[in-house]
Amino acid sequence: AICRGLAMAVSPERAHAQDITCDPGDKEVRSLEFRGNHAFRASDLEVRIATTESGWFRRHLGFFGTRHCLDPDELPLDVLRLKKFYHDKGYYDTQVDTLVQPLGHSVVRVVFTIDEGQPILIDSLSITGLEAVPNRAAIVAGLSLRVGMPFDVGQLAAELDTITARMRNTGYPDVELLRDYNVQYVARKASVSIQALPGPRDHIGAIRVRVTPVDSAHSQQIGDDVVRDLLGIRPGDLYSDQKLIDAQRGLYQLGAYRHVEVALDTVQATGDSLVTLLVNLREDY
Repeated sequence: AICRGLAMAVSPERAHAQDITCDPGDKEVRSLEFRGNHAFRASDLEVRIATTESGWFRRHLGFFGTRHCLDPDELPLDVLRLKKFYHDKGYYDTQVDTLVQPLGHSVVRVVFTIDEGQPILIDSLSITGLEAVPNRAAIVAGLSLRVGMPFDVGQLAAELDTITARMRNTGYPDVELLRDYNVQYVARKASVSIQALPGPRDHIGAIRVRVTPVDSAHSQQIGDDVVRDLLGIRPGDLYSDQKLIDAQRGLYQLGAYRHVEVALDTVQATGDSLVTLLVNLREDY
């Protein structure tokens, strides 16, 4: 419970929800600086913290513009936010300190001094389970995570999403990915492994169309066969998430339906390598 509370307190999504408005007696942040950051730009760090400098006109002209003031309670949390950001990017030893310098009456400069330390580097990276996948080369092409890079857990998650999307767009709607990694802190290296469980390669079998007329006084206006022609998906096609999204968007853009849903029918599966497509439509006037 303590760890979860800390994670919520320093999460970047919560940082800019804090109170940085100015009340009587508050100190305006006229300047915000980061020193010692080499791996990441100041703009990458600014969005992770609550402390925010005043607007451009206020900083450069001394009047007009938005005033942002220092929240002393948030400053130590900003330190934790920055350390967490660096940790997630593979910099496990990063140290952060703060300095608040007076610039005038109720005006300050806030400086974050960062000692990044050395990152944990990826020493080995393996992707298994794709040996029987016909388009394996395309599935793993152009991935950003490579040996020699800092071990970035966010980038690892992004690579899993990329592989999953590519698999699901080439016939594998049931794919699962398992990840594992081992960090050796003293040696500053990490081994990463991704195991794919592809499941069967599915093709489209039956396409079932269900249309709800606009009201009880009207009959179905567009026939099921016309709907199937408009889908752009045919029985025998490889399953693809993107094709379902495109079909759903195309039907909705006709302006003939209030509700459009194109999805797998998980109840009426037709076989190990065939999936049933369910098209649910509610007609408009």
